Amino acid sequence: MRYRRAFIPGAQALAAVLFLAACGESAPRNASSAAPNEIVLNRGNGAEAESLDPALADTTWEQWIIGDLMMGLFTEDAEGNPSYGAATNVLVSPDGLTWTFTLRDHLWSDGTKVTADDFVYAWQRTLDPKTTGKYGAILYAFKNARAIAEGKLPPTELGAKAPDEETIVLELEHPAPYMGELLTLNITYPVPRHVIVKIGAEWT
Repeated sequence: MRYRRAFIPGAQALAAVLFLAACGESAPRNASSAAPNEIVLNRGNGAEAESLDPALADTTWEQWIIGDLMMGLFTEDAEGNPSYGAATNVLVSPDGLTWTFTLRDHLWSDGTKVTADDFVYAWQRTLDPKTTGKYGAILYAFKNARAIAEGKLPPTELGAKAPDEETIVLELEHPAPYMGELLTLNITYPVPRHVIVKIGAEWT
């Protein structure tokens, strides 16, 4: 199974650039904060975000911001179809139970490399009862996810492994042909393990 990359034809790309340029022509709320010749896109949001942690966010407006800051294994193309995001390809076993992803080379904002372990750690953390995330059930297709969320197994028993920095092996409880769509959701995004281990819940 392969997913195509997002592609915007030339005319659509030009239209998008012109739209953003037009948005920048209007003065920002605080015009004095804009540098000379700076193009500013003011984007409205529904309300103040209470959390920007993918494991804890539970409102649409929080998810919009997180979606602008991070990217999962898949994203959506211009037509709303799953397209490669942090992944460059995926191999699915004949029985549909094992998905093996290869990551593209990309960085966190502090210059640290995003690794396969950041994804696995994020999923384990989301399902850990100590995190108390509200939407861990979205991951129940992952092997042992429900048992972990119910405190019957430790998070390390999740069917997700990182054999190296660029590879994620994800085992499922049952075939899930909707996995491409599921992996576009914020709850499946990676988190910077190196930062969370250092400063905890205040990492955002």
